[in-house]
Amino acid sequence: MTFAEIYGAVLERFDATSAVDIANAKRWVNLFGALLYEVEPWVFRYGTDDVSTSVGVIDVTGEATDMGKVLSVWNAQRVELVELARPDFYRTYQAMVALAQTGKPEAFTLFAGALRVGPPSNEAATYRALYLRRWTDLAADGDDPATVNSFPTSFHWLLVSGAMATGQAHFQDPTGALLEPVVARGMSGLQREFLTETPSVNEQWGSLAWP
Repeated sequence: MTFAEIYGAVLERFDATSAVDIANAKRWVNLFGALLYEVEPWVFRYGTDDVSTSVGVIDVTGEATDMGKVLSVWNAQRVELVELARPDFYRTYQAMVALAQTGKPEAFTLFAGALRVGPPSNEAATYRALYLRRWTDLAADGDDPATVNSFPTSFHWLLVSGAMATGQAHFQDPTGALLEPVVARGMSGLQREFLTETPSVNEQWGSLAWP
């Protein structure tokens, strides 16, 4: 289903001639899609991205626009970096930034949506990140959730039901409760088909071959 087909189906419960309802239906589709996307580490959310380090800085460049939680990072020699919480990362490496000291990056953190490595890099190189995608809002009528968000085509109807229930809840429409079991069944179906245990990063991605 395209974005137009999805929000068009939502509008069957609202006023399809109202510019306000059309705009709301689009918002509800993206709101529910984002909530659904973030609620679990669905297998279709996993992605890899090549990023670039620069000498003397902790910032990397080239991050994917849909990069959410970063699960692991490997340097150019395929050595996996250690994840540090933001406070620990900055306590460890901020002084090196101020002193213009560099070294081989050994750790990473995500700050305000930006991937950073520490210590400040002594090399300009390509690193690889394994991450969970964030939902990218559908905008054009022809946008396909399967293309934009790798969201499975067989569950596009769930975006309709969830967005419709969101809209009815917004207007305190008690009949919206009738959609709750429909949405719940869709969630169960997604869990059965697209939810697996988070893989061991070391086992799956730590081989000598580029992940």
